[in-house]
Amino acid sequence: MPVINGSAELICHKRSSILLGAATSYSNPLVRSIVSSLKYERIHAAGEFLGLLLARYVWQTGINISDYAIVPMPIHAFRKYTRGYNQADKIAESFARRISCPVFSSMLIRTRHTKSQTQFRLEERVQSVRDTFAVVDLDRIAGRRILLVDDVVTTGATMQAGAACLKSAGAKHVVGLAVAKA
Repeated sequence: MPVINGSAELICHKRSSILLGAATSYSNPLVRSIVSSLKYERIHAAGEFLGLLLARYVWQTGINISDYAIVPMPIHAFRKYTRGYNQADKIAESFARRISCPVFSSMLIRTRHTKSQTQFRLEERVQSVRDTFAVVDLDRIAGRRILLVDDVVTTGATMQAGAACLKSAGAKHVVGLAVAKA
């Protein structure tokens, strides 16, 4: 099955310190609208579709994910409170049902609130997310292979910071997967 306006290329950020891929491009107006409807309009069915899109991407790339656990990219507790949910959780739950992997929704947390990364350059993004994450249950992460899932990746700085935290907590391997690359 085709990926919307894109190919099933696994690596979208070749300079990333982790294997990082995205199912499609955020420049696609349909994808942008669906992500926005999930994040800002509380249309949870959009998370179902985005999870399916991510699963199709994984199937097309042929990555063996049979022994992986999914960790959604966390948002800060205040942002989750104001929005009512974490959009990455919704995507991860849909994705997990399709690929039969467990989801560890509260395993990685944001320890501090950061400004939206959308207006920052790469160096500012890296600095902004440094020491922003923590792992809640080290025993459940130790030795695990992790699929770190998010809605949109731009520079990869946030995903890399989350992955570094998981690795320092003992994760065996971390693959970053996003629905869309901006």
